[in-house]
Amino acid sequence: LSSALEDALPEPEAALAQGILLGRRASLPDDLREDLNDTNTSHLIAVSGYNVTLVAGLFIAALAWLIGRRPAAWLALLAIIAYAILVGGQPSVQRAAIMGGMYVVATALGRQSGALQGLALAGAGMTAFDPLLMKDISFQLSFASTVGLIVFSPALRERMDSALTRWRSDQEVATPLRGVVELLAVTVAAVAFTLPIIAVNFHRISLIAIPANLLTVPAFPAIMVTSALTALGGMIASPISTFLGWITWAPVAYMVEVVGLLAGLPFAAASVDGFT
Repeated sequence: LSSALEDALPEPEAALAQGILLGRRASLPDDLREDLNDTNTSHLIAVSGYNVTLVAGLFIAALAWLIGRRPAAWLALLAIIAYAILVGGQPSVQRAAIMGGMYVVATALGRQSGALQGLALAGAGMTAFDPLLMKDISFQLSFASTVGLIVFSPALRERMDSALTRWRSDQEVATPLRGVVELLAVTVAAVAFTLPIIAVNFHRISLIAIPANLLTVPAFPAIMVTSALTALGGMIASPISTFLGWITWAPVAYMVEVVGLLAGLPFAAASVDGFT
């Protein structure tokens, strides 16, 4: 899969597509890696809940009309397990796979699912198996961002929705902005809950994390889906991946340009020495 992306895309687009789809960071150029860190968008190349959500959602959406929602959920569970094995067993992947698996099982059984309960069970199971995970930075960042999304994001979204409604009562104008409000609430929540961990461990924080994520995250689903199609096509025949590579290149090149432009700003990031 990785080789197919290398053959179909130029650099650094191929490296970024590998990172987003497969979680591979080794081939990322140093300058692109720095740009991702300075804009706080490096989480996009760490396989986590967003990837698993897309995998499960696409399987259920594609198969529900054909075999029914519950059977499709069981197949989505198998897809989550296969994807987690494919990209490796990093803590963020484990957490996302456990929570995603619990969600699709609840869907298949017709039961309600709770995010906090899923997160608690995922954390308990992972640390019971390996207590030293508590010291792993990726484990801490994965759980902190998820707590922010579960606890802080809904309240923040509700506040912004209320402000938007008061600002413009015309629903035809307000409705298109609700997608922006949703993305902003999710971004602010994730950044707020991970910022202390980043400051303590890396002694550098991004000052443009929120606008950078607002501009790049919408391209993530397109990159992941088209990268998967290109990689799978390359395993069948090289001309297929070459054709699909043009489709993949556009959103990947967009993300490369955006993070490069924003990281080049003089106030993009700041050192925060002194945190322990």
